[in-house]
Amino acid sequence: FESRMLSKNNALDEKSQQELLVEKFEECLHYRSAMFCVDVDALIGVNQSTSVSSMGPSTSYSITKQGLWSTLIGYCKSSFASPVDAGKWLVLISSNNFITAQCKSALRWPKTEAELKKDDEKQEALKGRQCKNCGMGYTEADNKTGCCHYHRAFIFDSKAPPEDWA
Repeated sequence: FESRMLSKNNALDEKSQQELLVEKFEECLHYRSAMFCVDVDALIGVNQSTSVSSMGPSTSYSITKQGLWSTLIGYCKSSFASPVDAGKWLVLISSNNFITAQCKSALRWPKTEAELKKDDEKQEALKGRQCKNCGMGYTEADNKTGCCHYHRAFIFDSKAPPEDWA
């Protein structure tokens, strides 16, 4: 299910695309074994907006076709979830990190080891610590040059290996 299929079936607006998606999903359910592949980038689309504020630049993302997104996720959750449908496959393809993250979140996809490690590192950066020299409290996330009144350099964990000091 990708952009060529949409244009081939004259599904140019969101309503006709949604009808075609539902029709193809329903057709797939009638087979004992089937694979349904969806190019999520072509079907859904993403808006990206970048803004600059006093906090620095920030980028926000949003899903362009919310109705199609809801239909796709709804079918993913219900139609292919039961063990009875062991011969049915649903493949979602996306090169966009935002869409991939949204799919994983909506479908409660288990995190990989790398994602779990990254989450642990984020939690560790938010954990409060105390400077051994001045006793001042800090977090790694707020650790900037000059933040300690005792010394001008970064505050760092002296027990960590030197390559982690930067």
